[in-house]
Amino acid sequence: MELFIDGQPVASHLYSKRERNALERGGVQQLFTGNLSNGGHEIKAVISVRTAKDQFIRRESVHRFTKSTGTHRLQLALDAHAPDYEPDVTITEWK
Repeated sequence: MELFIDGQPVASHLYSKRERNALERGGVQQLFTGNLSNGGHEIKAVISVRTAKDQFIRRESVHRFTKSTGTHRLQLALDAHAPDYEPDVTITEWK
């Protein structure tokens, strides 16, 4: 997992099997905490995964948002549905 804000890398993480199992059971991980100026921003999440068919796939998801005064939270969710289990990344704003 790689995370970029306004084109700048802010976080990356390689998940262990134990961490992946925890996330599958509903666990949550905080990837980035920082200060952003008010106004428009862009977040990009890049994931590289191995599918059930042992193929490697890279997926990017981009979301534009406007930061205003106060706290702004974004949630990234990774999902993969049967039968091919190809990954899908969604980014949701929490206000």
